[in-house]
Amino acid sequence: MRSRRLAKLERIQGRLIQAAKDSDMDEVRELLKEVELGTQESQNKGHSKHLWLFSCATIFSALTIVLLAFTWTSDG
Repeated sequence: MRSRRLAKLERIQGRLIQAAKDSDMDEVRELLKEVELGTQESQNKGHSKHLWLFSCATIFSALTIVLLAFTWTSDG
């Protein structure tokens, strides 16, 4: 997480320095928010992958149980 934030800061370093030299605090805040949002998005992607994997595993398990129930019962 920290390395991603540093990489993002390196990418916008020139714009950030120029905004600071121009005393454009709004631009500085906007650039720093962009860095923060970038790290939050990357965290959400990781959570999204885990949720997707969990939901697929749950559906697969439910279908397997239903199919086994139909094949193992004499009424199925």
